[in-house]
Amino acid sequence: MDIMRWLTEGPVGEFCFTILVSMVPIVELRGGIPFGVALGLPVWAAYLAAIIGNILPVPFILVYIRRIFF
Repeated sequence: MDIMRWLTEGPVGEFCFTILVSMVPIVELRGGIPFGVALGLPVWAAYLAAIIGNILPVPFILVYIRRIFF
């Protein structure tokens, strides 16, 4: 199965794609929510996916920030 087709043709893929887009630092929630709605997700699902995508990198940043800067 083609990964782009999976990310754009089903609700689970659309949810995951919205999470991935929300993980990009510049886009975050401001771009993730409209992106999810444009894919066809309900507003509440796009909002939830954007929140998850925005919060998911935080533990890794907290753990590895000292190794990167010091």
